[in-house]
Amino acid sequence: MRKPVVAGRFYPQDRQELANAVDIMLSGKAVKRGAWGIISPHAGYVFSGNCAGLAVQALPEEAPDTVVLLGPNHTGAGQPISVSDE
Repeated sequence: MRKPVVAGRFYPQDRQELANAVDIMLSGKAVKRGAWGIISPHAGYVFSGNCAGLAVQALPEEAPDTVVLLGPNHTGAGQPISVSDE
């Protein structure tokens, strides 16, 4: 699992503050649940957290067995493709 590298800058570093922030972002009302995929912004929470929270709420309530996350490699370091079993 990747360790946080921008905690305190783009999201709270304190675990409880982070949990509270996520709860607030997930408190909005999604239009409809049941989406099989979402496209969501990933900027700092203050910039796009509410939008990302609404996108996540459009997913089914039951967690899927598998999640595929596609995103940019902002640093260019490491392999061009990463796979994790976590």
